[in-house]
Amino acid sequence: MSKTEGPTIFDYMNSFFYKKGNIYNKDDKISSYMLCMWLSHDENLLPIIDKLNELLYNIPDEQVYNFLYNKIPKGRRYIKWVKKTKDDKFDPSELMEEYNISSSEAKLYRRIIK
Repeated sequence: MSKTEGPTIFDYMNSFFYKKGNIYNKDDKISSYMLCMWLSHDENLLPIIDKLNELLYNIPDEQVYNFLYNKIPKGRRYIKWVKKTKDDKFDPSELMEEYNISSSEAKLYRRIIK
């Protein structure tokens, strides 16, 4: 953890995974939403995050951090953030012109076809 800045999202993740102490800081700029989004990329943590998502906006961040710290099992994890590739970018203009549909409809059809 940097001495000039507060804890980063990775500091929080390490705190959850290695159980070296809860480092919650109320002045921190990392939202509980972002933590849940990162943690949801681990399939083993999905049931925990799913329970929390129902209440995420109705409870204070400190309770979210405490819940995650206590519920996530200790252990090493590799969480990879999934990025879009160039192939995932889609230009709906061709479908819009060919079938005379809106861009939202073209994107919907693209998801169904793909």
